[in-house]
Amino acid sequence: MVQAKRSPIISDTEDYMEKHFREQVSTDYVYHNMQHVQNVVEATRRIAQYYQLTEEELDILEIAAWFHDSGFHEGSEGHEERSVALAEAFLNQRDYPTERIEQVKSAVLDTKHGAQPSLLINQILRDAD
Repeated sequence: MVQAKRSPIISDTEDYMEKHFREQVSTDYVYHNMQHVQNVVEATRRIAQYYQLTEEELDILEIAAWFHDSGFHEGSEGHEERSVALAEAFLNQRDYPTERIEQVKSAVLDTKHGAQPSLLINQILRDAD
């Protein structure tokens, strides 16, 4: 698959998540680990190709994919909320627009078991996960 040039926020997000999983998430997690996150990111990219998403929407989707299981560093219970908090702090530090941060948070929260996403970006992430 040919991928367009990635935006700086995506490169920063990937670097941050790789460090986070290496340093913070236990290797006892054999599924919710960095390999799983990379697989979900790749799946979101593949699924997104079938839709007319803007570059902004693609960035929001990929950021949410990178962060969706980052909260596992403190266990599985409530990990989506911790993932959202990590994403929000990271994105605020980079002056990412508030509206887009809210969209990232929404997509991550819609990966919860039993969630029924209504927004396309959230549906793509849910399917990829």
